[in-house]
Amino acid sequence: MGEVARWLSLIGLERYAPAFEEEGYDELFVVAELSEEDLDTLGITDEATRKELLSQAAFLKKAAIDGTTISFSN
Repeated sequence: MGEVARWLSLIGLERYAPAFEEEGYDELFVVAELSEEDLDTLGITDEATRKELLSQAAFLKKAAIDGTTISFSN
């Protein structure tokens, strides 16, 4: 399981892992730049899910800017 799939599982959205994988989102630094347009490309239409993903992506971006290391154990 890749880091994006683990991240999605951690936030309770693991059902979207195949869509992220198919579209090439395989590293968290890429997910940190997630946009509304990206969610359209991923086929994610549920507004609550979109809001959660964008919020979590913003957290990842802030962590990267702050120099915080994010890792997931198996």
